[in-house]
Amino acid sequence: MKENEEILEEELAEDIVKEEEIEREEDEKDLEIKELKDRYLRLQADFVNYKNRVEREKQNIYTYGNKDLF
Repeated sequence: MKENEEILEEELAEDIVKEEEIEREEDEKDLEIKELKDRYLRLQADFVNYKNRVEREKQNIYTYGNKDLF
């Protein structure tokens, strides 16, 4: 009887360790997802800023490029 109890206690301890490991892996994956989402949003904002800067530079070329002609 004691052997069965010891086996059950060992299995329970192993299950707890596995459960904690799974939770740790989930936390790591959640952190990775958060970091990737942050990188994506920053990249998207950088691209919008780049597009706006290029558009402003293009407008400046049209506006001030004709200035030398006159």
